Amino acid sequence: MALGVLLGLLGAGAFVVHVSSSCALAPNGSALAFDFTFLFNKNPLVCYDPGARLFVPCDWGLLHRHAAIVAWVLNSNATWLQRAQQRRRACQDLAHAFWDATALRQ
Repeated sequence: MALGVLLGLLGAGAFVVHVSSSCALAPNGSALAFDFTFLFNKNPLVCYDPGARLFVPCDWGLLHRHAAIVAWVLNSNATWLQRAQQRRRACQDLAHAFWDATALRQ
């Protein structure tokens, strides 16, 4: 993956990178929030900001410089931006259908 190569070139050393997305639901089944994040060794590195429709650094520690570079690379790639937007729309569109198919909540 290009992200792994980029982090390797930046001297990040041994690593595990994965992408996580989640959709928080309200008690009535509507979507409350959407999260699409690239994690580096289980720590959030770059997050998708649905309002700005851009990836932004979400690590403000030692890896902030790397997170800014990765965010720039992701924002330069229309495929990643489209993927994040598609998942955000799916979160909103499928929330009620998913909620209706599950057991009642208290």
